[in-house]
Amino acid sequence: MSLVPEAIELHGPIPPLLVMSWIAWGGIGVLSLLARWPLAIIPRGIQNLFEALCEVVFDLADAAIGPEARRYYPLLLGIFLFVFFGNLLGLVPGFASPTSALNTTAALAVVVFVYYNYQGVRQHGLGYLKHFMGPPLPWYLFPINALIFCIELIGHVARPLSLAIRLFGNIFAKEVLLGILAYLVLVFLGLPNPVMRYSLAAGPLLLRPAIILLGALVSLIQAFVFLILSIIYVAGAVHVEHEPSHAS
Repeated sequence: MSLVPEAIELHGPIPPLLVMSWIAWGGIGVLSLLARWPLAIIPRGIQNLFEALCEVVFDLADAAIGPEARRYYPLLLGIFLFVFFGNLLGLVPGFASPTSALNTTAALAVVVFVYYNYQGVRQHGLGYLKHFMGPPLPWYLFPINALIFCIELIGHVARPLSLAIRLFGNIFAKEVLLGILAYLVLVFLGLPNPVMRYSLAAGPLLLRPAIILLGALVSLIQAFVFLILSIIYVAGAVHVEHEPSHAS
């Protein structure tokens, strides 16, 4: 028996984790509709939860990007909600986190990578590419600019890899740990000796709620890490400035 929950194994015409992604987006849509109906001046329940999440995301974006952050709200909020609820989905029995697959986290990271570079070009035109060259230097120091360009290029390419692998590793570890605990319970309950059967099975059963609470905390932290890094990348792209060099 595999230690990894069956739901996260990719097989069949429609990968189960793709279905989990649809469920996560569908759940976000349903909760969003419930939060808007009816709208209240004093928010309660789901509306209060969504307003709190939106306020945190918007405040972080405003602090890092500035007044023009409003135009980036949709992507930042959408990614945060999907990562957060997608991470939590694996804590529900019979479900798995779509973010426990590298395919999903890589797709999210590529979206962020393409988006912030597009916004940089949109904001500064082809001048956006100049920041890859570092500060302006005399022509005879061109090799230094070329070296800076290579380093910057490698750093930017590493960003989506870092985003994808960090989120995948943490959520996949949570899924595997919960799968191991469930597997141990089944193994121990199959022992012939009643004393050993129930005494050994009690350990994983008692430990599982603590792992679920820890998984919920990890899910929230990883969603915020992904969000904050996305905001930093967007802010860095749209705030690129090139200071002219001053000869002494």
